[in-house]
Formats: sequence, structure tokens, C-alpha cells
Amino acid sequence: MLHVVLASFLSGVFAVPLFHEGTTFLLYENFFWLQGWFGLPDGFRPLSSGFSMRLMPPVGLPELLNLMFWGGMWGLALGTFQRLVRPPALLTGFLFGSLLCTAVGFAPGYGERGLPFWVAGYAPNWLRTALINGAWGWGAAALMQAAAINRRFLH
Repeated sequence: MLHVVLASFLSGVFAVPLFHEGTTFLLYENFFWLQGWFGLPDGFRPLSSGFSMRLMPPVGLPELLNLMFWGGMWGLALGTFQRLVRPPALLTGFLFGSLLCTAVGFAPGYGERGLPFWVAGYAPNWLRTALINGAWGWGAAALMQAAAINRRFLH
């Protein structure tokens, strides 16, 4: 069981720089090309290219390391779900990241500021975040598949 916990956490951790921040970087750097091809709204472009080392309060941990820690915690949840339910791994990972992680990430910020949970003007923000978080979930699920956390161990 320790193997499953460790593999789930580490898959979530490593999915952040590889898939979450990688997708952020690709969207940021190639946005104008993508906008020309797909007609993306300006709000779809990430605010930065990712991999931020800006210090985050209250501990002063770099933002990337903070994201990696929380990616590991979400990885535990995803790994547990996949181990218990055994759904299609990659699709579930993408949906887990894009729907659940995005909704949880947006909910506290909007409620604290007195804003409604869904505002039509913020649709590009939601969609961009869902894509980036979905990429994280897909990547975490792929790494978990490589670690074989969905198999039942006899020992």
C-alpha cells in the first residue's frame, strides 16, 4: 500500500512541471499562433510562461514548489480514486484535473471576493485553467499507469 501512496504522490508532483507548467509554457509562447488558427479570445492566454519561482506567502516557498506539493496531494486523491473505482485512467485523469481541480481552485477565490461562481466574462479563464489542470491530470494518470498503481498487489 505504501507503494501506491508514494507512487500517487510522486506522480502528482512530477506531473506539475512536466504537464501543468509545460502546457502553460506552450500556451503562453504559442498563443498568437494558436489564436490565429483557432480564434482564441485574448483571455485564454496565461498570464505568465509558468515555472514561476516567485515566493509564496506565508512560508516563502517558490510558487513552482508550492504547485508541486499540491499536485502531489491531488495525485493522492486521483490515485485513490483510480485504485478503488478502476475507470479508464487517462480520460479520468484529464476529467479529474479539468473539472474537479479547476472547480475547487476557483470556488474559494470567488466566494471570498463576493463574486458569483460562474461569470460569462471569465469563461476564457475557466477554459484555460481547465485545459492546464486537465493536462496535469492526464499526465499524473499516465505516470501512475507507468507505476502500476491500479493493479492489486497480493503482498
